[in-house]
Formats: sequence, C-alpha cells, structure tokens
Amino acid sequence: MSEPRCLACHGPLAERPALTGRDRMHGIPGSWPVHACLRCGSGTTLPQVTEAQLAGFYPQDYAPFEVPTGPLATAMRIMQRARDRRFPLVTLAGSGHVGGLGRTLLDVGCGRGDLAASWIDAGWRVVGIEPSPAAAAVARRRGAEVREGTLSTVELEPESVDAAVFRHSLEHVVDPQRDLRRALAALRPGGRLALIVPNWDSWQRRAFGEYWFPLELPRHRTHFSEQGLRIALSAAGFQEIEIRPTTPLITTAWSLQFRLFDRLLTSAGGALLAGYAISIPLGLLTRGLDVALRSGDVLHAAAVRPGR
Repeated sequence: MSEPRCLACHGPLAERPALTGRDRMHGIPGSWPVHACLRCGSGTTLPQVTEAQLAGFYPQDYAPFEVPTGPLATAMRIMQRARDRRFPLVTLAGSGHVGGLGRTLLDVGCGRGDLAASWIDAGWRVVGIEPSPAAAAVARRRGAEVREGTLSTVELEPESVDAAVFRHSLEHVVDPQRDLRRALAALRPGGRLALIVPNWDSWQRRAFGEYWFPLELPRHRTHFSEQGLRIALSAAGFQEIEIRPTTPLITTAWSLQFRLFDRLLTSAGGALLAGYAISIPLGLLTRGLDVALRSGDVLHAAAVRPGR
C-alpha cells in the first residue's frame, strides 16, 4: 500500500496519532505513534513493519518459557480450566473442551503450551504455531505438535483442524486479515474460531492512555475496536461472529503500576503472586464499571467457518 492503512479494516488513518508510547515492558528504544482508523476506529501502530523487522522487537526474555511449579503452577492450572469453560473457548467444543477425542485444535501463538496442555489432557490433538524456538520446545514437551514460525511461514493442510484459537496473538501480526484467512483455510467446514485481543475502545485505554497495560508497544501492531475486529473476521470469510468485551482481573492493577511508577513491579516470583492478590478486589470493582459502561479491556470473539 502506498500509504499506511488500518490493519483491521484497511480504512484510512487519522493524520494525528491518538497516542504515542514507548516499550515499558522490555525497554526497546524508541517511541511509537498509534493512529486511529477513520472507518472502524481501531488503532494501527506506525511505522508499519515487515515480519523480519517485527521480530527485532522481541527480546530473548520476552516471555517466561519454563513451566511454573508449586503454588503458581496450581493457580495457573485452575485459571486455565476456568477459561476453558468460558466464552469464547467454550464455543470451540460446544460444552467446554471435554470430549475432544480425535479432534484437532490449532493454537496460533501457542507459547510454552499452557492452553495446549489443558486441551491435550481433555483428549484433543493440538497443533501449535510459535515463532520462538525456546517456547516451542517447551510446548512440545507438553504434548503439542509445534511448527516453528508464523502463519505466513508454516505449512498447514487445508481443512485439517476442527477448531482454532488466537489468544493474544492476532494483535501482534503484520497482516491480521491474511492470517485469519489462513486459519479459515485450515478449518474444516463448520469449524470454530475463538479469538482474544485487547479492546482499543476500552474506557481504561482512554483513561490511562500510553500507560494502558494491554497497549504493549511496539509489539502490538493492530489495536482492535469491536467494529474493526468484526470487519476483519467478516472480510476473512468467517460467519456467525459474536464479540463480547470484558476485563481480566489484573489489567487495572498493572496499568496503575505503569501510571504511578512507569514500570511493572509485579513481574515475577513472589511479587507476581502478590500482584494477583492485590488485583482481585480492584478487578472486581473494574468489572462492575465495565457492566455499567458496556466496555472492557479485552474483546472475546467467536466465529464459524461456513459450510458443514
């Protein structure tokens, strides 16, 4: 494209940025403007980059690769099982992930395999896509069949999976409509998609601005509004699209840390557990405001590949 366009809907971008922020999580030098789309209201991080350039924004310690042990591992298993029974993951199997024997899940951006391990335990075969060799190796040890790379570089057999999930991965890619089309092609007719991305329309994004925790510049390339996400899914060929906003318990507490201290204090170990404990009452209060404002920090979406 001759000039930058919205990555969600390909509409024109506002001339002035909605905000400009820096990398508070990993300290990549520089600052990045996010321009709002004049058509769907989503945000696009500029300048737009290639996949090779994007890879340079991920430090070696971008995500923890070792599987937690002890109380943290127990807490994470409980949280994952709860997620499996909620929208949108519950839509993938009709009634949670129970009864997956002989069925295949495509996990795009599987990381170290936390979600994959839960679904493998329930009888599913999981095919993961992960660009990090270290994370891919851990996910393989947990039973996932991981293909290193991205949707633009790995081979996927047409109509080979029953369900697909993008859990906080679609906002990272350089061309979300293209990746959604590739996931659609891998799904069998009638196959289901679950998708989770930050919500650019969130009242907390407006309140915190560049300190909003889910912003994660420069790695997040598309900042989806509900309308932008719906357009992207429809343009890729999905139908029966349902989108619901909500707020995870931790995001308000994490955004407050960025605003007050310009960094995250609860990133690992005992501090992380303490952060989770502190975030619960604050998160419950935030969810009450979300209900009143019909908003939330995260968009949960479910969709279907047409045909049976």
